[in-house]
Amino acid sequence: MLLPLGMDATSLEYLASNLAMRNLSAVVLAESGYAPLNTPALISWLRPQVALLSVAAVDRSGLPSPETLDALEGSNLLRTDQNGWIEIKTDGKQMWVEVERN
Repeated sequence: MLLPLGMDATSLEYLASNLAMRNLSAVVLAESGYAPLNTPALISWLRPQVALLSVAAVDRSGLPSPETLDALEGSNLLRTDQNGWIEIKTDGKQMWVEVERN
């Protein structure tokens, strides 16, 4: 699972060259889905089983970025503005995801 909270673009670019970062179980999108930190190339590289987006119900800054949402098309995306709270549990082998609203 990747929680890139507070990471800058340079750090995220480094992750995109690290083979250990491929096919993640889950990723929390950086900065509420801000496109320069959640590039299509990075999302494609990470290929998470589930992407988590923490964003306010009415985000006045326009987040998540449309480019980020486009890059996640066809992915399992859970959003706090739509699903409420999101809980992920794991025993190291399996992962369970529960949300407030479907």
